[in-house]
Amino acid sequence: LAARARARAVADAVERAADYARAAGLGKPRIAALREPDLTVPQPLVAKHRASEAVLLGGADSGPALELAAGEIEVVAVVEAAFEADAERAGD
Repeated sequence: LAARARARAVADAVERAADYARAAGLGKPRIAALREPDLTVPQPLVAKHRASEAVLLGGADSGPALELAAGEIEVVAVVEAAFEADAERAGD
């Protein structure tokens, strides 16, 4: 699922770049750089995450056990892409 989400994110970026290139009168865009944004957890959330982890692991002071139920999983992928495009030549 994650690989499919990443492929769709890249395809969306390429499609958007093509739209912008056409609007600017440029040729077909080429990917110059591609990366995933930094996925580091912001520091204030780390303590909250550790508390949630303690509940999941059933720590002594964690209170009642967490019940898990079947459900849907949403997989999201975000990419940052830089593109290059040549000026469109007459007749292209």
